[in-house]
Amino acid sequence: MKDKVSQNIQDLNFLAEKLARNKSLIKFNNPNESEPESWSLAYALLELENSCSKFTKELLPKLVSENLSEDEINDLLHEIGEELRHILYHIKDSKFYSYLDS
Repeated sequence: MKDKVSQNIQDLNFLAEKLARNKSLIKFNNPNESEPESWSLAYALLELENSCSKFTKELLPKLVSENLSEDEINDLLHEIGEELRHILYHIKDSKFYSYLDS
């Protein structure tokens, strides 16, 4: 678990530093905010990766392949909805992708 956390932090730092050099992102920085857009976007992208992975590798295969009761299907659909809500949150939270929320 500790190695995974360390790797996640390394990935976040690497991606944030890479994005910090991007002129398209720099214009979204606000000196009144504690976090530059590169950091926010890096975090959002990694969170999106996790949610998309959970949806494609766990939730959808379970829905497709297992013999589920109606209640289990409803629970699974709700869980999928929560992952989609998480994805939408990170899309809407990003200044760079704000045009997607119009």
